[in-house]
Amino acid sequence: MPAAIPTTSPLGLALREARLKGHLTQAQLAERVGVTQGNVSQWEHGAWEPKYGTVRAVERACGLRPGGLSRLAAKFEGGGGQPVTLRDSNGGLTSEYAFAEAA
Repeated sequence: MPAAIPTTSPLGLALREARLKGHLTQAQLAERVGVTQGNVSQWEHGAWEPKYGTVRAVERACGLRPGGLSRLAAKFEGGGGQPVTLRDSNGGLTSEYAFAEAA
């Protein structure tokens, strides 16, 4: 039996929790979002981060409101519930998006 890959990314932990609460397998989530099951696995294990538009598609597929993954990820941050910032490359420029609402 292969060893489990440790999940270290707060976003990955949040994505896994949202997927499981939505009663979805990795393959089902991948199909709804339009990616491979391997992509979902890599996100959950913190090896890759999904792009901004993909995060929104994941939230919709899991039944979350906009910013839902960020709010879930904040509880895994250990940093007092601060929003998680994701990066989306566009034309060589990098922008940051804070999904969580201001408290």
